[in-house]
Amino acid sequence: MKKKLSFRKSGISVSTCIYIGMCTYKKNIIPLTIGSAIISIISLIALFLYLSFSTYRYLLLIFELFIMCLLLPFWYGLCLKISDKKHFLLKEFIPPINRLFSQWSTYFVFFFLFFVGSFILIVPGIIIYLFLGQSLFLILDKTSSLKHAILDSIKISKGKKKQIFLLTFLGALLIYILQYPFIYSQFHLNTPFGVILFFIGSGLLIINYIFLMPIYCMSLVILYKKLIVHYNKNDNFTQI
Repeated sequence: MKKKLSFRKSGISVSTCIYIGMCTYKKNIIPLTIGSAIISIISLIALFLYLSFSTYRYLLLIFELFIMCLLLPFWYGLCLKISDKKHFLLKEFIPPINRLFSQWSTYFVFFFLFFVGSFILIVPGIIIYLFLGQSLFLILDKTSSLKHAILDSIKISKGKKKQIFLLTFLGALLIYILQYPFIYSQFHLNTPFGVILFFIGSGLLIINYIFLMPIYCMSLVILYKKLIVHYNKNDNFTQI
């Protein structure tokens, strides 16, 4: 008889987070696929607009970031509820207006700092994510204000930057690499190579958004849950 693998019992390792993320995906494939598909469609629309209007690319990039900040709390909220094995209703994804604004403000502040840090130099962007990345989950799960989400993110990330870096950035790099053939093909559709690359890239996009993206996001949620459990287990004074 196989033992159930729980994020409360197993250690904080990237492989364990990915494994539990895959198992969770298989058990909840329909809601995760639908959620990922919605995010993917919006991302693709934004990508086509970005490639079509070269004059307004920076404005379109800011607009896409704005839209994603509005939508991601609902997507991560779905992943959190699934990880808690909770039955969820559609109305649960529309929190009270004051809480919704707290969630949106946290996402806007985080992504603003992350992209500014990455634009200036890649390293500051990475450092910002390693310290503040868990605030994206904390504001949905534990805290109700931007300040507490940021402070708690710094606390639970202490000593676990390696795991956060490996899972977050290597996963994001893989997703980006699988997107690149499709993006590259858009500039060479007038050649046979570009047409072939378009079909290959389209297949990779489907794999990316329907399979890899949900597993990646669930793995991030599992890592967050493990960080919470680890922090509460080792801190005798304040629990999150």
